[in-house]
Amino acid sequence: MKAELKKEQDEVEACEKAKEAAEAIKSGAKEVRETCEFIRDTVETTTQSVSKVMEKVETMKDKAQGSLSGVVNVAQKATDVVKEFTGDDD
Repeated sequence: MKAELKKEQDEVEACEKAKEAAEAIKSGAKEVRETCEFIRDTVETTTQSVSKVMEKVETMKDKAQGSLSGVVNVAQKATDVVKEFTGDDD
């Protein structure tokens, strides 16, 4: 009788431990899911921010190229005027 009681107690204890382990796994899985969602949201937000910055950089680059082109044209015209004035044909 004592042996049967001990066996039943061991089985109950094993079931309780299995239940605790299952709950720990469930809790861990929930934390992993939440972490993955956080990472996904962070990556998405970062990607959007980088895209906006790249658009601004591209716009600024285009403006700078236009400005540089204008400066080069003005310098070329000034050089032509100086050449005309000095009679230099080089």
